[in-house]
Amino acid sequence: NDAVLIQLPPVYVLVATATSARMEESPVKPLTDRQKREQTCSNRYLNRSQRRVAGRGALGSMRRKTLRVGLVVPSSNTTMETEIPEMFRRAESSLGLRVTFHSSRMRLLAVTPEELKKMDAHADRCALELADAGVDTLAYACLVAVMSQGPDYAEVLEKRLAAVSDEGMKVVTSACALIEGIRALGARRVSLIAPYASELTAMVVDCIEQSGIEVIDAISLEVTDNRQVGELDPMALVDVVKKLNVRGADAVVLSACVQMPSLEAIPVVEATLGIPVLSAATATTYEILNSLGLPTVVPGAGALLATERPGHSRTNRRNSLKRRGVRR
Repeated sequence: NDAVLIQLPPVYVLVATATSARMEESPVKPLTDRQKREQTCSNRYLNRSQRRVAGRGALGSMRRKTLRVGLVVPSSNTTMETEIPEMFRRAESSLGLRVTFHSSRMRLLAVTPEELKKMDAHADRCALELADAGVDTLAYACLVAVMSQGPDYAEVLEKRLAAVSDEGMKVVTSACALIEGIRALGARRVSLIAPYASELTAMVVDCIEQSGIEVIDAISLEVTDNRQVGELDPMALVDVVKKLNVRGADAVVLSACVQMPSLEAIPVVEATLGIPVLSAATATTYEILNSLGLPTVVPGAGALLATERPGHSRTNRRNSLKRRGVRR
């Protein structure tokens, strides 16, 4: 027994020393391009989930490969939660990581100015619920609820929703995203299709034009039941666009509403017209990817997502508008 007790310490020390030696001899592997992108994403956009798991060993390393996107949607919305995840699925191989989607809902059935404003009053609650889930980016998915409250409201809303989390959370709105998407294409004149009543479509057109983009023509489909908007056939837009005046347009907004399906029709219409075609949903996807520091390339989603484009900061956009004398 005494002999065994005497031999135990050197054996233990020897094993530890050998382990240390092996660790010292192991070369440090350089970061891959994918790892560098993930690291840049974490530093630039204050990725909450990555910060929480940093330094927690193998489990933390696994979690850093997943990003969370929060969607604030009208209760009757069914398209935002299908088209945007579908675009991320198509882009998955180039992203090199997993993106999950998490929703919180605001009650809405009829698309009218009064009902939209009532619905929007619940946005802060939705943002707080999604902050509890640790989302990295929050997307407010009702373009007309924002634009119907004037051209300055989007920026006010984004700041307000970001403030509900004490850890910081990137916020984008489909309203700002559409304008950013049009600008990213270099388009100055557009024509668009919207499912709304004419009164609301006019508000959308006004907001777009206040940003310095001319709207040549707009078609209103006059659908005021939001659930019915989500049931519209996207391929019917191939025929609707034939009635749209696109002469002189640099791009076409095939759906100025994230609830009106259009993803399937975008490449068809784009090939027919020979100019870029985007939608509120493709523009929101573009802005979400930018906010996460990810490549803005999605196959089969139109010109906006066909190639990687540099991000367009809102600060630069506002400065550009001031130079042009456009009111914000």
